[in-house]
Amino acid sequence: MPAHKISLGKKVLRTKEHGNKVKVYCFDNSEYECSILVGADGAYSAVRQSMFKELEEEGNLPLSDKDAFSIGYINMVGISTPPNPEKYPQLSDKTRSHSR
Repeated sequence: MPAHKISLGKKVLRTKEHGNKVKVYCFDNSEYECSILVGADGAYSAVRQSMFKELEEEGNLPLSDKDAFSIGYINMVGISTPPNPEKYPQLSDKTRSHSR
C-alpha cells in the first residue's frame, strides 16, 4: 500500500481504528485510510483526542494519560535573510548546525 501524506492545512476532525487500519476524517470531507497514523500535530491535537476517546471507550486508556499536562513550552521559529558567510565564516562549515 503506498504511503499517503495529508497535506499541511488539513484539519483532522476525527480518526477511527478498525481492524489493522485507521480512517482519518478531515474538515473538507476528505477521508484517508492507512495502516499507520503519525499524529504530529501537538499534544492537544485532534488525532490524539480522537485516539484517546476511542481508547477510553474501550477501557484501554491508562490512568496516567488522563492527567493534565503540568509543564508548558513555547517554541518560536523565525525566518530571516541568510547571514553573510564572509562575515560569519563558521557558517561555511556544513558539518555543523547553528541556532540561536
